[in-house]
Amino acid sequence: TEIYTLSLHDALPIWPNPPYLAVVLDEAALHRQIGGVQVMRAQLNRLIEEASRPYITIQIVPFGVGAHPGLESNFKIIRLPVPSPDTVFVDGQSGSVFLDRAEDLERYRQIFARLKAVALSPEDSVRLIAEFCTMPAAGLVVTQVLRALVRTIRSFRTLG
Repeated sequence: TEIYTLSLHDALPIWPNPPYLAVVLDEAALHRQIGGVQVMRAQLNRLIEEASRPYITIQIVPFGVGAHPGLESNFKIIRLPVPSPDTVFVDGQSGSVFLDRAEDLERYRQIFARLKAVALSPEDSVRLIAEFCTMPAAGLVVTQVLRALVRTIRSFRTLG
């Protein structure tokens, strides 16, 4: 049995509206060492490459913002085609949960909007990630959050 993976690039001609991915990461994600230098640089470069696509936006919340509403937990707002309801996936230390009540969706949409508002612009965020790519080995770091983002981007290849 052979398994074929359709890359996102190959799928775009037949996929007129690829899914939109908007990501907001805390700058701390760029400072936590996970993996070797080559792996980290490859991941960061991949993020820069993916951020150039019109359907992917990456923003970084800089340290200077201080406390922000995204510190409590990681979450994903998943918008599905009608008639499926939108859902929020919240991943915390006590477990993960899917929320689909209107008030929960609205609360997380507001949190996400506030995060985007305090984050660097997508262009400045890409510049910051690029700075990490040029740092000497001792200063180059990446986190599990970035790894998860790269996995998410790669998982788009299986869609279509």
